[in-house]
Order: sequence, then C-alpha cells, then structure tokens
Amino acid sequence: MTYKIIKALNKLRSSELHAILQYMNQRYAIEEHCKKTAKMFKEIAIDEMHHAELLAKRIESFGGIPTTLVDTHIQPYETILEAAKYNIRLEQHGLNSYNDALALCKKHGDHETEIILTKIIEREKLHVMKFEQLVYMEVGE
Repeated sequence: MTYKIIKALNKLRSSELHAILQYMNQRYAIEEHCKKTAKMFKEIAIDEMHHAELLAKRIESFGGIPTTLVDTHIQPYETILEAAKYNIRLEQHGLNSYNDALALCKKHGDHETEIILTKIIEREKLHVMKFEQLVYMEVGE
C-alpha cells in the first residue's frame, strides 16, 4: 500500500515541478509587456511550489524520497492565448492525476493524504478558472 501511494505522490510532485517551470518560464517571457498576466503566472507557480512541498513532506512521512524529476519538457508558445490554453490542459491533466491518487488513498484508508490531496485539488480547480478567465479575456468573447 505505502509503495503505491508514494509512487502516486511522486508522480503528482513531478507534475507540480513541471508546472512551476512552465509558469515561471511563461512569466519571464511576458513580464515586460504584460505585467498583470506575468504576476498571475508567478502566483500560480508559487502555489504549485507549495503543493510540491506538501507532497514531499507526505512522501517523507512514509519513508520515501521525493522526486526531483520533471515529468515532461517545457512547452513553448507563441501567444498568451496559446499559453493559457496549454496551461488549462496541464491543470486538467493534473486534476485527473490528483483524483486518481485520491481514489487510491480512499481505497487504502489513508485519510491524512486524502485531506492533503483534497485541499490541493481545490487550488488546482482555481488555477483552471484563472487560466479560463485569461482565455476569455484574450479571445474577447
């Protein structure tokens, strides 16, 4: 049981590390000409850092070693709209992974991890909403 949960938490941590790098890279690219959006990307990246830290602490509590591997490469983009759409997909993929991990924890009666994951899921949903608002503003609908 513990091995499966550590593996699932490390997969989530790897995704969080990817999101941090992705959003900070986007922030650097637009900081000069779109300060408000750059600030939002940075704030979300910092939130992802907090998630990665929560996951690391939980992994360590099981006697595991938190991964430092990033699950994929940084995706380049041409426009803020493209970046926001990519970020929505990234967050939705993350939500699916969090829900899978949550189901695993429920199956094995790991209530403490359930609480942590549930809190992170709520924050991830907020990230999706922020990126969706950005798409809406960029498209102008």
